[in-house]
Amino acid sequence: MAVDAFTPGSISFQTVDKIYQQVGADLKEVEAAKATAAATSNEPKRVVSRLFIEGDAFQIKLKGGRRTYVHRLQVSEGVENNGKRHQLINRKVFSGLDRERVFDQMSAYLDAHYDNKTTEIITGSDNGSGYEPNVFQVFAKTRKQHTHILDVYHLNNKLKERFNMMPVELKQRLRKAIFTGDHKRMNTVMDTAEAIVTGSEEYDQDDVENVESLRNYLDRNWTSIAPLTSVDWHHTGLGSCESNHRAYTYRLKKQGRSWSVPGLNAMLEIIDAVQNHELAESLSQTTVFDTPLPSVDPESVQIPKDFSLKTLFGGFARADGEHVEHIGARHGVIDAQGLSGTSFGRMAHSLNNLNPVG
Repeated sequence: MAVDAFTPGSISFQTVDKIYQQVGADLKEVEAAKATAAATSNEPKRVVSRLFIEGDAFQIKLKGGRRTYVHRLQVSEGVENNGKRHQLINRKVFSGLDRERVFDQMSAYLDAHYDNKTTEIITGSDNGSGYEPNVFQVFAKTRKQHTHILDVYHLNNKLKERFNMMPVELKQRLRKAIFTGDHKRMNTVMDTAEAIVTGSEEYDQDDVENVESLRNYLDRNWTSIAPLTSVDWHHTGLGSCESNHRAYTYRLKKQGRSWSVPGLNAMLEIIDAVQNHELAESLSQTTVFDTPLPSVDPESVQIPKDFSLKTLFGGFARADGEHVEHIGARHGVIDAQGLSGTSFGRMAHSLNNLNPVG
């Protein structure tokens, strides 16, 4: 750890665990206090033409071999250019193990910060369990204000997974039908695909099932696919929720980590604060900074005129610069005391060859 490597002190992993769980608990209290204050504030609310909301979930290992889902929602006002990069405008993220609580947090945030009487709410997801189009209706005042779009990343993956064995020309026709919202043409292409896989010996039962599964998928999600033709989703930031998972999964899944529920909840609070650029501000309102650092009068610090960094590494040189003899590096060998084919013998052979004794 950096604490052990660069300071004279040390810290155990149990202490680290205790610290971040306390910080996570404090951040949760701060976020709740902010939400309460925002809900009762007289500050004017933001009025925007569109809001883009995305939701998704991923699995995390818990202690004892169990698994759980981390649920995430993010909202933004669109995308702006920042040099050569695109940046979401006023992005806010919420995450947690309770999906309903995460949705409630997002609803409270929108009600407190936005006047959505005329705002178009555009939502996106993979339409999986808990993230169906109707679930997102809660964020819009009326149904006319709400448009739900199937996540293009998942749609493209499904096309590659289920239709990759088809001729290139047929794949292009299907993509054109999908991204122009032409349901009739889509059905025509799928009819052709079914005829190909059932009438040729080049294809097997798996191919037949893939085509059938893809048709069902497209029909089931068509109401979320059709808006791709009317909403300029390329420049809205839709789809970034999936890519932003990495900020969470890298920390939570790295090296096969598993978590206790309190520890996982605490870490999610910390990552949320980082993603929302609120960590420093929120920490300043917690108990983390309750203990003041001792003040030091700079006038009281006196550095001797003859001070030399060399004196910090005693034994290598004298103050007058004259060289001091020292023993230097010692040479040695490891006696394997056994067959060279054993694990210890192979290790000894490798180490001895690094510094052969002549």
